[in-house]
Amino acid sequence: MSYRRLAPGARFTGTQFEPGATVKIGGAAVSATFQDSTTLRFANSGAHAAGPVDVTVTNPGGMAGTLPRGYTYAAAESFDADGEWIAHADGHNDFQTDMRFTIRNNMLISLSCGTPVTMPTVLSAQGGGFSFSGPDGLTMSGMLVSTTTSYGQVNAPGCGDGRWWADKAP
Repeated sequence: MSYRRLAPGARFTGTQFEPGATVKIGGAAVSATFQDSTTLRFANSGAHAAGPVDVTVTNPGGMAGTLPRGYTYAAAESFDADGEWIAHADGHNDFQTDMRFTIRNNMLISLSCGTPVTMPTVLSAQGGGFSFSGPDGLTMSGMLVSTTTSYGQVNAPGCGDGRWWADKAP
């Protein structure tokens, strides 16, 4: 296996990844999803002191590769959440549901899953995390894991009830 060094984010790219590959970031196992032979996605690397750590990917059968200092932790407070986010919800464990949301001045102001979802309130994003709940079971929560990546849970019309991951729009 070979790897390219990436900025912190919710994916690793490389070659020869296989379904069922496991990932360790800084020695801690993280839940990873096989996207294809060149991309693994992960939602949460857990709390860790700021700084670079090694990343190890192990395919079923034992073939493994380690990228020294391949992931860098940063304080969530340093992330700028403002902007347009392009997300993918896992309506059926496939992350194929398009979802978009907007954060302005650290406030979640819009959410759309094909059609706009009426926001019951504007809720603050603090310390890298945000959440809200509204009428009819509408909920969304999230955590910024880098300046360009976030993940969370959603239950909203068109989005379904499940997990999501997002990249900040350029």
